[in-house]
Amino acid sequence: MQDNKWGLEDLELYLDIGGDHVTSGIAQDVLVSGLFIQGAEWATKNNELVFSDQLAFALPPSKLKWRPKAVKSAQHHLTAIPVYTGESRKNLVCQVLVNTNASIPAALWAQRSVAIILQAPLN
Repeated sequence: MQDNKWGLEDLELYLDIGGDHVTSGIAQDVLVSGLFIQGAEWATKNNELVFSDQLAFALPPSKLKWRPKAVKSAQHHLTAIPVYTGESRKNLVCQVLVNTNASIPAALWAQRSVAIILQAPLN
């Protein structure tokens, strides 16, 4: 980020779900696996989150990316989804932007309590 002279206030954190490879030379990309989402699931056909009645859905390996706020995609509708350390949701880690179904307003994602969980659900 320093190489690009970006300030933190000019960046947003984006989760590229299913983005399972890092482009060489881009230091701000990080691969993550083992994430779960509650209240939604990943629709690979349309590359977007959709509502789900499942309690937890395992996300495919994904890529965390810092990117300038000015970058907008005409192909995707982005919604900020909270990320918690565990199912109890006691510790908020951050929020990430995720591709979501454009017909669903951002407020509905919050009303449905959709969240990404870092620790696997306990069975």
